[in-house]
Amino acid sequence: MNQERDDYMRSTILETYDLEIETTSYICVLFHPFDEDGQSYPDYQVFIAIGVCWIEILTSMWAVFYFGIKCYCLIRKALRKSDQTSRKTKGLQQQLFQALVVQTCIPLILMYIPIAILFIFPMLHIDIGFTSSFVAITIAIYPAIDPLPNMFIINSYRKTISRLFKMCLTCSLDNTTANRCSIIEPRPIEMKIMKKLPKNNNYNIVLI
Repeated sequence: MNQERDDYMRSTILETYDLEIETTSYICVLFHPFDEDGQSYPDYQVFIAIGVCWIEILTSMWAVFYFGIKCYCLIRKALRKSDQTSRKTKGLQQQLFQALVVQTCIPLILMYIPIAILFIFPMLHIDIGFTSSFVAITIAIYPAIDPLPNMFIINSYRKTISRLFKMCLTCSLDNTTANRCSIIEPRPIEMKIMKKLPKNNNYNIVLI
């Protein structure tokens, strides 16, 4: 980093994190630096670099939507031509397409839109501060959310997961019930022989 960016970020890092700029590593894209008179001007080299990033993002989005739609059209056409395709197979293809649509929307919501916000506002000279840190959160949770559509939309996966949860819940309830049950140890049986009665030769045995 150069001195200009250090001066630009110094007060922000000190007020937000209570850290000195000299002891901090950071990444800063300064779209509107200041000239000698203190007036801001657009740095076209930075705009060109971010423009290349925009091309990469838009190209990947276009590829996802284009090939997703083409895949759907080919599947629909193949199913229409085949009269021997069972209803179960058609239902599975429909479920796979629905999962594909949802998996397309997940990166759009968790990655493309947040990164677009992160780039657009500074380019328009609008300061959003450190609220942009939500981008790191959405990107971090994306790998955990991405496989969920297949698990909950496709019937076979959904039924298997449902049975697994029921088994875990049943085992948990059984363990809880077993822990609450106390084992009562039987008391030892004591036998006491009473004194001999006068009228007969029998003894009375008392169980205690």
